[in-house]
Amino acid sequence: MTASTGAIEPQDCGCGIRGELIPPLKRGRRFGGWLLPSPSGRGEGGEGESLILRDWLRPLTLTLSRGERGKTCAFSRCRPNQHNLCCEVGFRMSNKNKHGVTRNIPEAIKRSVRNRDGFGCIHCGNAFFQYDHFIEPYSEIQFHDPDDIVLLCASCHDRKTRGRLSLETLKRSKEHPKAREDGHSWGPLDVGPLCPLIRLATTTFEETRTIFQVYGEKVLGIDEPETESGPYRLTALFRKSNGDPFFQIVQNEMLISPNGWDAVLVGQRLQITSKRKIHLSMRTIPPNTIEIEKMDIFHRDINILVDQSGIKIGDQYNQLQLRNCHLKGFDVAVNFE
Repeated sequence: MTASTGAIEPQDCGCGIRGELIPPLKRGRRFGGWLLPSPSGRGEGGEGESLILRDWLRPLTLTLSRGERGKTCAFSRCRPNQHNLCCEVGFRMSNKNKHGVTRNIPEAIKRSVRNRDGFGCIHCGNAFFQYDHFIEPYSEIQFHDPDDIVLLCASCHDRKTRGRLSLETLKRSKEHPKAREDGHSWGPLDVGPLCPLIRLATTTFEETRTIFQVYGEKVLGIDEPETESGPYRLTALFRKSNGDPFFQIVQNEMLISPNGWDAVLVGQRLQITSKRKIHLSMRTIPPNTIEIEKMDIFHRDINILVDQSGIKIGDQYNQLQLRNCHLKGFDVAVNFE
């Protein structure tokens, strides 16, 4: 592994630890740990010198491709010959382990894991998750085994890394994923005190309380804040053609059914699909914009279809189409009785 230019911020040098590595690279994985002097004892951070980066789990050896001699240490008790590593150092982690296995989990395996775990963290059900090799660490695996990969949210993953969430507990959670136990995974939406702007394909709804209402039931809409400084509250109930709900928003919280074929939350975008169809492709832009790029939902015999051509809503006899519209100030924009 080769280091490149970055930054070390001095920490406690009394025990010989030189600083906490703050990787500056915007690309690649970030990694935090302690930078210790090399076995040679020079610890100057010079070119070609081996250093040891120790994280919570294991030591990693780095070779600097470029470095500078240290500047004055920020800690007065650190003697000059002890601290010469306040140079600028950073690094990019290797994309392969010692067995040549890349960090990139094949898409088919990721989809299988998502489906098994109910599209949420196995322990708490959070829909904002990451993939974790929870028994055998990535550094030791010889292949990506779906039985050894689980979904964990950032909080539960951090608790596991710090030893505050046991392997025994995670094994039980893997057998009974929280999202499947509760009937949904969940994810909070950041909605501000201004009325959200809802954009469906080429049509925009502004200051509109109910976007769609079918047979007296609100399918997509916005409720007033409960307090003067509180957020507006989004409401949504999306069903498939068989009547089963696959996605809801209740009080600004997304609820994703675990019974679908696939659901992926990446960054601002949520996509829920079956084998042959995208049921929902939605992007949230906090704090007050929701963009629905694609949607294919039903309420009884009424189909609401959103795609690049616009909005189509109706049954086999009557159909309304909206395209390139801007609707503002409606209590109910589209109502089917």
